[in-house]
Amino acid sequence: MIVEFAFVMVINLAPDPLQDWEYVGSFNSCQEAVLYVNLNFPDPNKVEMAYRCLNKEYINLPKDTQIKNIDMKTNSIRYYDKHKACKARRDCNE
Repeated sequence: MIVEFAFVMVINLAPDPLQDWEYVGSFNSCQEAVLYVNLNFPDPNKVEMAYRCLNKEYINLPKDTQIKNIDMKTNSIRYYDKHKACKARRDCNE
């Protein structure tokens, strides 16, 4: 069984303070996530920045975060809405 998009990349373009992390996307591997950052964000040697690749089981994204599954092999992005299915059915109690 292959686990898809098990890794989440977060980036901080202003490392002071370190709590301003921004969600970049979900990837199949950390190597793909680092490649995506290198291709799409400023050169870390020229701009002060930090990034981390984390297993999605160990990160708690905000409830309203739109999940982006980024596949570097096919150069595609699939957006996934993290909202509860009850919102589509309009039977939520929240």
